[in-house]
Amino acid sequence: MSFKNQILSNENFTPIESGYILSSGTKIHYESYGKGIPLIMLHGNSQDSSYFIKQLDFFKGYFYVILVDSRGHGESDFGKKRLSLNVLTEDIQNLMNELKISQALILGFSDGGNIAIKLAESIPNKILGLITVSPNLNPEGLKPWFRYSIHIVYILCHKLSMFEWFNKKAQLLSLMIHESTGTKDKLNLVLKNVFLGCRVILF
Repeated sequence: MSFKNQILSNENFTPIESGYILSSGTKIHYESYGKGIPLIMLHGNSQDSSYFIKQLDFFKGYFYVILVDSRGHGESDFGKKRLSLNVLTEDIQNLMNELKISQALILGFSDGGNIAIKLAESIPNKILGLITVSPNLNPEGLKPWFRYSIHIVYILCHKLSMFEWFNKKAQLLSLMIHESTGTKDKLNLVLKNVFLGCRVILF
């Protein structure tokens, strides 16, 4: 049994709902806990929703918490679309529509933080609050040694992308070294729009 399943087997972590939505024909897995204002929690690259297990027990006492496995992660399918922040953001928008969530707080870590910023850019009127932990404006936000090591592994995986596992791994790594949430000016504009209707916390 996986660590996540061991934790969730505890009755205190039994979801009130668990299932999949279809986003562009791809199954996206989610689980929900608690009640109150919706709080969508988005994990980082090559992780899954179990990243937030230690925070779940607290937050579910105050919010309607939705844990999501991003496309290509956890129990969500990879799908046929090439991974990008825009595709991952679209998945969360589709999830909100499917679950009839008109507005939500968004908490994102790493790539999840990048998705949170993209959500604030695309649907600011649906974002009640934004908490981003370790997002990047661009790949240069990563420490050089880490960025270079990822780039080397990406090149190797890309060269072997005719094999499914390497192709998927290359796409995951590409999110970290090729994707950008925009310029500082663009981010300031996004945050300005979000500030009109919610609170933003960056740390």
